[in-house]
Amino acid sequence: MTLSGPLRNIVARRKERVAGIWINRESHELSRVPSFLAIATTAPMADVAGNPVRARQGLGFDMLPTRGLPDALPPIRTDFDAAFFRLKQKDGLFSLDEGAVEFLSPQLFKAPIALPANVPIGWYTATVYLFSGGALLSKTTQDFSILKGGFEQAITDLAHRQPALYGLATVIVACFTGWLAGVAFRKD
Repeated sequence: MTLSGPLRNIVARRKERVAGIWINRESHELSRVPSFLAIATTAPMADVAGNPVRARQGLGFDMLPTRGLPDALPPIRTDFDAAFFRLKQKDGLFSLDEGAVEFLSPQLFKAPIALPANVPIGWYTATVYLFSGGALLSKTTQDFSILKGGFEQAITDLAHRQPALYGLATVIVACFTGWLAGVAFRKD
């Protein structure tokens, strides 16, 4: 089972030290990669299906296409791809949990997937794959959205719909907070 978040174009950059300063030098664009990806399986990924089948479906971090659509051949990885996957896993936005899918009956299963606090908002796709003997027998998908709510959504809406008002409010709150801290910690 996979749960993938909104697709994004990501630019990965390599920093280099030049004259004692770290600057961005080389960059590479990763096209239409998920901003969130959780994979749960019944067994180790290599035991579920072979590389050609997984490559055609884009299943697994090693088979996830970073330059377009899935292909019959495994994608060729670069240092930028490796850095992208490493950082996404570190942030909790990419996870692989082999053996997490538990069958409760022949037709019913559960696959717990944790959503971190920094999960991107937008449309998500849950896809369930059925394999037997390494062959894909069936696949079904379900789309749903993750949205913010309450005060957090109101602030986000204000920032996107009325940026000048949001900027002014931010400056006023910062000035008030600074003044209040000066009053509270004043030495007489």
